[in-house]
Amino acid sequence: MVFPHEYKNKTLVVKIEERDDPLSEIFSDEFFGELIRLNVHGARAVAFDLTGKQYFNSADLGVLIKIKDMLMDEGLELILINTSDKTRELLQMVGLIDFFHLVEREQDI
Repeated sequence: MVFPHEYKNKTLVVKIEERDDPLSEIFSDEFFGELIRLNVHGARAVAFDLTGKQYFNSADLGVLIKIKDMLMDEGLELILINTSDKTRELLQMVGLIDFFHLVEREQDI
């Protein structure tokens, strides 16, 4: 599965849409490998643009933590762009708001 993506300021920006399956259903070693393969321009970070994703459940949060850890092992940072109010509230509630690098807009990376 190839997600729409672009490169901006040495960051691979991957667009995650509401219509896409939950991260907990699409994440696999193949998905992670695809993220690494997409990094053909030597990006320093991978950013998920969540403009179209309004809701995350606890399984999705677990996946984000796993992705962040795996990217860190590769020397890459995970950035979340334009998280919804509900997602930020969930991150705050479970104590992960400071764990993730959140930015309001793609222009802020």
